[in-house]
Amino acid sequence: MAHAAARRRRDEAAQDHVPEADEVRWHVTRGKEVWCVALLLTVALGALGIRLVRLGSEPFWLDETCTASFNAGTFGRVVTAYAKDIHPPLYAVLLHSWSTVVGGSEKALRGFSTVWSIIGLLVAALLTRDITGSRPAALMAGLLVAVNPLDIWYAQEARMYAQAAALAAMLAWVLWHWIHTGGRTGGSWTSATAFGLLSTMLLYTHYVAAVVVASQVLVAVAIFSVRRRRRDVALVLGAAAASAVLFLPWVGFVHRFRDGLYSAAQVGWIQNPSLGDAFGFLNHEFFLGFGAAPAAAAGWFSVVAGVVLAVIVTAAASAGAGTEAREPQPLGEALAFLFGLVIVPPLLAVTIGDLWHPVYFRPRFSLFCLIPTVVAVVTLLTRVRPPLRTLLVATVAAMMAAGAAWQALAPTKSGLREVAHLSRSFGEPEFVIMLPPPNQFLVHYYLPHSDFQPSQQALASSLHTGRTTTVWVCLQGGQIPRPGSPDGDLVAWLATTGPHRLLGHADGFAVFELQARPDPADYHASSAK
Repeated sequence: MAHAAARRRRDEAAQDHVPEADEVRWHVTRGKEVWCVALLLTVALGALGIRLVRLGSEPFWLDETCTASFNAGTFGRVVTAYAKDIHPPLYAVLLHSWSTVVGGSEKALRGFSTVWSIIGLLVAALLTRDITGSRPAALMAGLLVAVNPLDIWYAQEARMYAQAAALAAMLAWVLWHWIHTGGRTGGSWTSATAFGLLSTMLLYTHYVAAVVVASQVLVAVAIFSVRRRRRDVALVLGAAAASAVLFLPWVGFVHRFRDGLYSAAQVGWIQNPSLGDAFGFLNHEFFLGFGAAPAAAAGWFSVVAGVVLAVIVTAAASAGAGTEAREPQPLGEALAFLFGLVIVPPLLAVTIGDLWHPVYFRPRFSLFCLIPTVVAVVTLLTRVRPPLRTLLVATVAAMMAAGAAWQALAPTKSGLREVAHLSRSFGEPEFVIMLPPPNQFLVHYYLPHSDFQPSQQALASSLHTGRTTTVWVCLQGGQIPRPGSPDGDLVAWLATTGPHRLLGHADGFAVFELQARPDPADYHASSAK
């Protein structure tokens, strides 16, 4: 009896101790989660600082001037402008709302893309955590996106690509959750609704994003089919079909202004790449962005980047799971999912280019594959044990940071900001002639009140008004056009109409100011005196 009583007391004490132990473990786990969230927010704030510090350092280039021009005016004018252009309206609608709050300056317009870039970074971290079950891996993914030069470049561009990339990452995150709901009815319907909504938003952000949506649908169908989840196959196809139906009203609206969504005049310059070139972003854009390695590293940097990626794949294939992973998902399915998001979109885009029109422009399209690639790399690294894992993470991060630094040091955008500065110093001319001529959108953005590239007849008519006319002649590199050519004859005739002076050199042009007089004979007479 005494032994039984003692055993009862021990059991009761043990039962009383279990909740205390569970509570301690809960507090420890909770503390780790709080620290990881704090570290992730620190990484995000650091990424925000990297993107903001040089937000306005480069001038608006052609595409960004189109964004600024289209953004001006009423909501209806913005939507109509995009219908006439080659892009859908969601980015424009959101940017227009953003600019009414924060303003329409160049930094404000670019800042909208910066916000989307940070959203993409956070989604990359969350997707990595859900796939690997590892909080350190999530921080690793956030860090790689934070220093990635391609992501930084698009975070500082007033265009829709950062928004499209973030939405594509969100779509992938939703799809991964869907895959691992196990076919539960409620979870499948919720995931299908979210998938359809995000797909629609992607289609309304960029036409080429349809390739991304189609690729994710193909990946989902493949995985669901292997798992024999026929109901989910039907749901994902239905969600994609619903997003296509929701996109039809915009297609009808566009047809009020032009024949189709594709415009050979605007994007006909795109050349369909070879398969090898289509995947060149893995060791080029992802490590250099729009920059270039200095001469000392130009010959080997991209090669080393490719070798590092190959080492990561090999090391992960020959090693067991990393020690930090918590309840990791099966590696094979996770990598099949991620590699599908990296490989299928370029393959599909190249195929479309062969069968229809080229749509794959690697420096832009590769952004859609950036976050899946980062998550795939980090997932592979969780299978590699320290210290090799630490070395590989540091190498990838250092190479991306070096590419971002080289990108920041060299100009990557061509605008006419210096020409605009001259106009503020000397006054904007009535006419401006630039040889060779840049795009008129670019000129009208920086010199909005000047008549661009007038003909000799238009200039002669202006001189007949009886007043002196200010004409700027901008010669690229200061080179005078060949005598006897149309441009050479125009410049030679202008030289007879009045005195001129060199205002300065701006954006690669020698800028001359010409005071054209009503009667060129008056100029010759005054010159003779």
